[in-house]
Amino acid sequence: MAKLRAALALKFVRIPGLVLAAMAAIALGAFYFTPGFRALPPPLLLRAAPEAAWMGIEADQRAGIMLLLQDALEVETERTVLTEAPHARIGASQVEVLQISARRDGTALHLQIDRTRPDGAWDQIKAFGLPVEAFRDFLQALGHQPKRLEALLPNEPRSFWELTRLLPPIALPALAPALSRAKVLVEQEPTCAAAHFAMANLMYRQLLMEVASTEDFHLKCEGVFRKTLEILPGYPRAAYQMVRWKTDVGAVREALDQAFAFRRQHPRNFLVYGGLAYVARNSGLLDGALEALRAREALCGGILADPGLAENTYLYRGDAERFHRTLAPLPGLPFSPVREFYRGYMCLIEGDAGGARDFFLQARRQPGQDAQFEALARVYDLALDGQKPEALTYLRTLRADRASLRVPDGEFTFKLAEAFAFLGQRDEAIDTATRAFGQGFGCTRWYRESPLLANLRGLPRWNALLQHLQERQNLMSQTYPAQRFGLE
Repeated sequence: MAKLRAALALKFVRIPGLVLAAMAAIALGAFYFTPGFRALPPPLLLRAAPEAAWMGIEADQRAGIMLLLQDALEVETERTVLTEAPHARIGASQVEVLQISARRDGTALHLQIDRTRPDGAWDQIKAFGLPVEAFRDFLQALGHQPKRLEALLPNEPRSFWELTRLLPPIALPALAPALSRAKVLVEQEPTCAAAHFAMANLMYRQLLMEVASTEDFHLKCEGVFRKTLEILPGYPRAAYQMVRWKTDVGAVREALDQAFAFRRQHPRNFLVYGGLAYVARNSGLLDGALEALRAREALCGGILADPGLAENTYLYRGDAERFHRTLAPLPGLPFSPVREFYRGYMCLIEGDAGGARDFFLQARRQPGQDAQFEALARVYDLALDGQKPEALTYLRTLRADRASLRVPDGEFTFKLAEAFAFLGQRDEAIDTATRAFGQGFGCTRWYRESPLLANLRGLPRWNALLQHLQERQNLMSQTYPAQRFGLE
């Protein structure tokens, strides 16, 4: 650990809480006085009621119903919809909370919504009928006249209940059977955008984590995403995943252009700015990524990451304070192996080996949720347990398994390079980092300043790679200046 501590040359910027609040308040004020946004209602925060309040509906279906309610609100309204409460909320910020419970009666759906307004007033909304009817009643009770529900939801009630099982995250062992079911659902519901999205998203996850896929499968996945957006143009969940898809396959310019188009369609959508920040940070455009996150903070009134994920923009800028906040556990949040991994990662680079091991173990407590982060957590756990040869063997196997992935995810490949450097394998670290660059991950600052790569600094091959990174980033900055990424 002495070498690791010596490598901590990067000094993270820790911004005091009062300064954070002041910065966020300024952003919020600027937002509400932006033309076209003055009369903006407060964000809606969707929460699932405790399990006992759901009757005849299994856990995966509860999650699926919550996702579809979020989709319906985002498609049919101009509201900003959140599924997690903001961290470090500003005193002036407000949210309207919708707590959802439901009951299944045959193929019919009973929805109950307990609404708490920003002033503390409470009321209750009930909607009942076949699923599309219940969703329509729900939206009308909130004061909206739905126009696109038929394009979002299945026609047949039984298809709706099947869809609710296919939308939430599915563990890797169950991925292939779920994809087969999604294909059947799309055949039964050819005009249902959410069914197409479920299929595309399952294909995407399979391409991210499994080697046994073909070029044809890759093209089909993108085709299903495009079909989803053809059925329901601007469908936020699909548009967001399409931005991430293009980023992960290394087509960052296409990803950026799609992210800007997504913002034009849904300028108040929470996911818009997470997608912009994701592709911007992968491109090394950290100022642009930060502008996108400032816009998101203004929308939601606080600091958040995309659901279940970490906001690496703050990490790459050296803002440990904010990065830690996005990882902080909150009551009611589902388990996230990605966030547990990053808690361990932060302990590691801050010199707390014991804390790092605890979090790396936590990241693997529900195997199959996110296979790549679970595997990398195991590498670090083995290394910190004194089993360096075993860690190195496992890491090499992980890199080899990912070498032929159709969706390589350059940002994750970069994390493999950090692990090789941590294990003292400098040549393999440079080789892997070069591969990450070729896969589209171009965040020059973090290549230079990651504490885990300190032992590469000054090496000729490393310096040459940094020069290539900077050249590409300079070209990207000219086309995509930072001011393009904020609120329009």
